[in-house]
Amino acid sequence: MIDGVLSIHISDLQNCFIQGSIDVLGECACQPLHQWMGELAHHPVPMSLFLPRLREILSHACGEMGGAGAAVAIGREAFSWAVRNLGDNLEYDSVEFRMQPAQRRCSQGLESLCQMLESEGMGRVRVCESGNGWQVEFEDCPECRDGAAMNQGCRLVEGLIHGYMQWVDGGRFHPVHETRCREKSSGTCFFQIDKTAVE
Repeated sequence: MIDGVLSIHISDLQNCFIQGSIDVLGECACQPLHQWMGELAHHPVPMSLFLPRLREILSHACGEMGGAGAAVAIGREAFSWAVRNLGDNLEYDSVEFRMQPAQRRCSQGLESLCQMLESEGMGRVRVCESGNGWQVEFEDCPECRDGAAMNQGCRLVEGLIHGYMQWVDGGRFHPVHETRCREKSSGTCFFQIDKTAVE
């Protein structure tokens, strides 16, 4: 657990990503992360600087491809940590939310997640539903700003969405694909989420 001083200075979402990193990589592999955490305690940074720096640390620890894979796993763990520790803020524990039909619960929860991401400095985030899935669009996503994702895509965000979908649908796996990335000159980052879970 991050100490009280640091948790005062960083956002809830940054805290989730740090805890997810420690859960995935383990304490021993996180020495650069621990050093950075000490810096954050005195010099907090916005998400526009936080996510690129986290991706850089992951790439140094795991290599570019390994860092991208670790980022997906960390995103999933970050969501799990958020549900355990910030569930009241996300309103996912309410009886009204849990008693909805699965598709409506997925849609409403995605909207709540997107609102939280916007409030945490992830740029403008929109979600819309189509016949066979949902699309989540990020304008000005900080993860891939200025080439920080090294052409590997926004894997922390992808993992976060994966984590939500798996949690909300009782552990079933819904494929999530980043179909456009701002890093590759598309202007926005666009994620496609399949309604049909993979059995």
